[in-house]
Amino acid sequence: MLDLALKNILRQKTRTILTIIGITIGIAAIITLGSISEGLTQTINSDLEFLSGFITVTSKDASTFFVGYLGSEITQDEANELLDVSGVKDVVPFNLATGPIIPFHGPEYIVYGFDPDKNEYFEGKDIDLESGRRLESSDEFVTVIGFNYAETRHITLSDFIELEDEEFEVVGILEKTESDTDDIIFLPLDTMNDVYDFDTYRAVYVIPDDVSKMDSIAETINEEFTDLSARTTADIAKQASGIINNVRFFTVGIAAISAIVGGLGVMNTMIMSVLERRQEIGILKALGATNKFVMRLILIESSLISLVGGIFGVMVGFVSTFLMKTVSQGTAIAIITPNLIIYSLIFAISLGVIGGLYPSKKAADLSPIEALRYE
Repeated sequence: MLDLALKNILRQKTRTILTIIGITIGIAAIITLGSISEGLTQTINSDLEFLSGFITVTSKDASTFFVGYLGSEITQDEANELLDVSGVKDVVPFNLATGPIIPFHGPEYIVYGFDPDKNEYFEGKDIDLESGRRLESSDEFVTVIGFNYAETRHITLSDFIELEDEEFEVVGILEKTESDTDDIIFLPLDTMNDVYDFDTYRAVYVIPDDVSKMDSIAETINEEFTDLSARTTADIAKQASGIINNVRFFTVGIAAISAIVGGLGVMNTMIMSVLERRQEIGILKALGATNKFVMRLILIESSLISLVGGIFGVMVGFVSTFLMKTVSQGTAIAIITPNLIIYSLIFAISLGVIGGLYPSKKAADLSPIEALRYE
């Protein structure tokens, strides 16, 4: 039956190819958007893991994700006042700057300045070293860089990088994390402030005495500091969930459009095929082919067309994802998982089955006598 189905599909090559192209485009769009959703989810989850146990304080209404901090300013006086809030163990001010903007990615790299004396608060925060050492309190013009930043530029330990016309020696390279950290450049905070001429901080991490009191401490800060905004990890997770859900909703929308267009395309192709093969179907039924056999034959044909379109769609999705990673210099903006591939192929085959149901039923219901009379 499979050989017969393949021969029937290849009879009208142009129509079959056009139907396959329609399925391919839909599946490629699903793969591409789905991979972006996966990459975004992984990056945000990594950020949330990094922020766990911290209360993030920024200017009012500033975003709490890395690049969003750029619109925030906190003075040294405000940082000192935060330390006086009941339940606060310590405050960790930090600064950010970015490199050139890359299409489909964002900043080429992120410069992150923090006080090396606060290293203890970042232990277990997915910033493990692959080689070298961490920043130390006596450091000035040295840096620890992310895995991707080092790999794409062939940077090794003891090499120098240039920022704002100043050279920094690389003393550490981080392990690969598939997150923002892969493109980060860590500098001693005081050195960064001097080099970039900063007199304020982008944000402050507030370290609570008791993690269970984070909500009440954040509430106190929001009440006492009208120009600042304090968010717990749970608050940021809620915001992140909204971003991820929007991307997933858009992906589902594309999938729905693909289902309609692809399903109608398959249905149209198979209806035309059934009409053109009425005599052949009549002969098959006259020779003893059952209605079930005819239905299976048409459904196999429609499913094969959709499966081929799905496979090509996955391939195109891989290419588009590779191009995005190439343009974005290897960052994990898009991640294709095995589940995404499997679900996309199942979706493609489902389109073939659904699109082939009506034509297969129409073919099965043909009367052999009427079909043989058809010219």
